[in-house]
Amino acid sequence: MIRENILDSISQLLKNQLKFSEKDRQPLSYFLDDLTNNINDHSETEQGYVFAQFYPNSNYLDLCICDSGKGIYQSFLDNAKFNPANDIEAMQLALSGNSTKDRPEVRGFGISTTRDMLVNGLKGILFLWSGNTTFLQAVNKEAIVNIGKNGYFQGTFVALRLPTIIPGEFNFYNFVE
Repeated sequence: MIRENILDSISQLLKNQLKFSEKDRQPLSYFLDDLTNNINDHSETEQGYVFAQFYPNSNYLDLCICDSGKGIYQSFLDNAKFNPANDIEAMQLALSGNSTKDRPEVRGFGISTTRDMLVNGLKGILFLWSGNTTFLQAVNKEAIVNIGKNGYFQGTFVALRLPTIIPGEFNFYNFVE
């Protein structure tokens, strides 16, 4: 219930203060809903964090959603269907659309849909960090990097750079499954 109230407040803020249209808010609402649900469904922690910064002169919004839970690797290890050897393999599984949820009917659209909609549809940027692995994808760049034990993040950190001018050819429904 608290999560729903926060998401509703963010949507109202985007509408009333930033004057975002329904078309502008639709993908952002999707990202917020799916990524905050991941905290509930996978992290085994009581709370998560949402940060945002709007850059009106540059026409983009930075959004960060993170938690200090068990992370992507441990989430896959805790599921008998998967056996990744390390954080990189777990990140690749998540990016490929694999889910650790036991029942497919409750599966969200996942990180793979988020990255497709954000990068290919909106021409934005996605950054993920879990354990000792980071992932960055922009229109012309994609990289998974092991940053070693000194760069370890307990939990999952997701950062999105969303353009606030939606490309004319963008259709939200082309990306949801």
